[in-house]
Amino acid sequence: MIGAAGDLVAELLVDQQVSVIPSPQWQTGMGASLRAGLTWASTTTAESALVHLVDLPDVGVDVVRRLLQAAEGPESLARASYRGNAGHPVLIGRAHFGKAMAAAVGDRGAGPYLRQASCSLVPCDDLATGNDQDLPSEGPRSP
Repeated sequence: MIGAAGDLVAELLVDQQVSVIPSPQWQTGMGASLRAGLTWASTTTAESALVHLVDLPDVGVDVVRRLLQAAEGPESLARASYRGNAGHPVLIGRAHFGKAMAAAVGDRGAGPYLRQASCSLVPCDDLATGNDQDLPSEGPRSP
């Protein structure tokens, strides 16, 4: 999903094999972006959607692969964990799209639903720290 500077991001991705999904209400918080992505995913034949944040510089393809290996079709609900704490990315099966979207309000994602639904944790400590870094001046923060 793209929101802020969406036109610039779309230009950078024009030659890539990706779907660029706009999040027109991005200013209302990250919940709008999650809803936009899951709404789009529900129009496809995808069994699940993998949600990955852009501010996790050391979380790479190896973490994504491990999470995808935990997939159990449309009933999937799993997230990477670091040092025993829930983190990102998150794998949301199609069966959970509606409830995850309902939980994503304002600057809140699907976290409340994931906790209530007993989302599985997939340990990824050996692959990354999962530390969040919003601005270069802030440095990494723990999940």
